[in-house]
Amino acid sequence: MAVAGFAALAALAALAALAALVAGCGTAPANSGVHIISARPERTAPVAGSKAEAESYGRQLLAGLVLPSETRLAHVALVPQPLQDAWHPSPGSADLGRVFLAPEPMVAVDAFLRTHAQPGAGMPGAIGQQPGTGEPIVEYLDYFPTALPSGIDSAELALAVASRSGGTSLVTAYVHATWFPARSTAERFNAQSFDQLVVSAVVFNPKLHHLKRTFASATVIAKLVAYLNTLHAAPDVAIACPAIGVTYQLTFLTGHVPDVTVEADGCSFANITVAGKAQPALWDQYNRLAAMAAQLLGQPMLDTK
Repeated sequence: MAVAGFAALAALAALAALAALVAGCGTAPANSGVHIISARPERTAPVAGSKAEAESYGRQLLAGLVLPSETRLAHVALVPQPLQDAWHPSPGSADLGRVFLAPEPMVAVDAFLRTHAQPGAGMPGAIGQQPGTGEPIVEYLDYFPTALPSGIDSAELALAVASRSGGTSLVTAYVHATWFPARSTAERFNAQSFDQLVVSAVVFNPKLHHLKRTFASATVIAKLVAYLNTLHAAPDVAIACPAIGVTYQLTFLTGHVPDVTVEADGCSFANITVAGKAQPALWDQYNRLAAMAAQLLGQPMLDTK
């Protein structure tokens, strides 16, 4: 039978990329068997997704599973506790699952899965187990697709194997996928609309102080606006960030269109207001806005932790 809303392990980790104006932070503690949620590189033209598209992609991953010969869908009244849901679905996630019965012991099934790639997901990217008395009672394998459909933010395929009587095994397969929502119309920025940029920072450590500079350079404004226009609206995901050490604010001013304010604190989300009205947050996963602001203030990338 199909089981929705399951996964073997839960963890989130933000990816960091360091380049001339790239800095990253933002990680979440993981349970046993740490895994990384795959993420699509930023596009020049953000494409929005939907729950229906994420669910369709999840069904595609489940339909293509490579499992031991003669494995079939299982009909169980209750999924064993070690295989039960560890995900906490949100309005921004699609969570799908299936339960299979494999005619081989857990050790053999686990060995098969470790050596067979899953279509679209490759080889397992993280492996863990739940120990029992003498032997593990569950083996976990996680797969992370890297070629994601347009509009899909992240996806994980998690398999878990548990022993069953008679030398058979239960295999649970779970997909957790998130998508990018649409940006608002007000977030379609035109660099030529702005004639001034104010960059400021509130630094909390080692002591509270403020930094501020104003720019009238069309080149500087165009560079920042161009980058903002590449960002997706932030997916509905939870990220655990350390205590914030510095926050940056970029305010684009003009007498012709509503002022735009961007706030970044190095925690992957860029908060946007247009004419004082909050807009959907943008997804600055690698925290480049914070790095750009720090450079414009003549500072090294200030520690946001």
